[in-house]
Formats: sequence, C-alpha cells, structure tokens
Amino acid sequence: MFILKENSHMSRKILSIVVAGLWGHWLWAAPVPPPPKMDDPVPPTTAKLLQHRKIQIELQMTAEQRIILIDRIADIEEEYDNKLKDLFQIPDFPLELFQKVLKDQHRALEKAYTDSAESLTAVQRWRLRQIDWHLRGAAALTDPLVQEKLQLTAAQKKKTEEIGEQICRDFKRYVERKEIEGASAKADLFAVRKDRLKTAERLLTDEQQAAWKRLLGPPPTAFNVDEMWLYIKELESDDEDP
Repeated sequence: MFILKENSHMSRKILSIVVAGLWGHWLWAAPVPPPPKMDDPVPPTTAKLLQHRKIQIELQMTAEQRIILIDRIADIEEEYDNKLKDLFQIPDFPLELFQKVLKDQHRALEKAYTDSAESLTAVQRWRLRQIDWHLRGAAALTDPLVQEKLQLTAAQKKKTEEIGEQICRDFKRYVERKEIEGASAKADLFAVRKDRLKTAERLLTDEQQAAWKRLLGPPPTAFNVDEMWLYIKELESDDEDP
C-alpha cells in the first residue's frame, strides 16, 4: 500500500514537471496566427486572383460560387463593351473619354472580385490570402498583415522592402531577356526568386520562421506556384503597357 501511495505521489510530481515544461514551451513559442474571422477583409489585389480558374479550384469553390463570379464579370464586360461601341460611333472622340471608360471598367471589375471574395467562406478567404503569399514569395514579407503577425522590427521591414524592390528589377530583366533567351531566362528568374525568398527568411528569428510557416500554410497543389506567379506578372505587365 505504501508503495502504491509513493508511486502515485511520484507520478503526480512527474506530471506536474511535464505540464510546467509544456506551459513554458507554449509561452515562449512563436506567435500562432489566429483562426480566420468571418469579417476578415481581402485586399483588392488578392481578390483579383479569383479570376484564375486554377485558384478557384485550389479554393474548392462551389459551382454556385463560380457561376456567381462568372455572371458578375460577364455583366460588366457586356456593359462596357456597349459603352465602347457607343463611344466609337462618335467622330474623333477624345482619348480621355476612352481612357475614362477603361478606368471605370477596371474599377467595376475590381469591385466584382472584392464582392466575390467577401462571399467566400472564412476558410476560403484565409486560404486565398495564403495563396497570395505563396505567389508573392519573398515580397509577401512586405504585406502589412504578415509584418504584424510576425512582429517584424523596423530593420527587418526595411530589408524586406529592399528585397521586394529587387524582385521587381529581376522581373524587368527577365522581360528584356525572354524574347531572345526564352526558357533560359525563365529558369534564371525562378532560381533568383527562390534565392530571394531564402534571403528574406534568413532575416527572421527562429520563432518568426516557425510562425511564418504556420501563417503561410501548405503550398497550393492545383498549380505550379512559380509558373502561376510569372503568368500573373506578365498579365499585369501587359495591362501596364501603353
């Protein structure tokens, strides 16, 4: 009987030590990103990703969600196609008027994607943010939400901004090379993109790196991240061309 009581006492003591150790570990662990909220907003640039079918698949959007999105976009395109047709009927119409129609259409599309993002479930909205971060690579560490969650210092923020600017220059060099070098230019861009991410992540403390991995979530499986990033960047570049 004495042996049983002694063993019971020792077990409780050991359990207390283990619990205390775990509690200390949790206190000093990297901050854990909070679960998504129903009212978590999605930035317009992130919401715009919904135009890509493979991202819709990654989000596991329902048929109803996709139909609503497609109908919204189709209605806007029809409306502004008609406006352009009417404009083209005017002899020597001002260029400023044409630019205004295009700008208004851009704003309408932006609102359509934002409205569609807001109608997603909380889990889908959070996953859309994660997809955006995966696509942006090292530049994701310039996102104010990421910087807030990881509690980046002013020095870390400055360094990540510099890396973000380097990524823009990397893409511009790729654009200059791609017509002549093709696949070689793309391979070099993807290699540099990976190096930029490694450089950015080395700026983080061990705790921040652990929190960053949890915040980022698993990589998308419905598409190749590098290829999708480049495809989107080239689309944006074409839109910016005069």
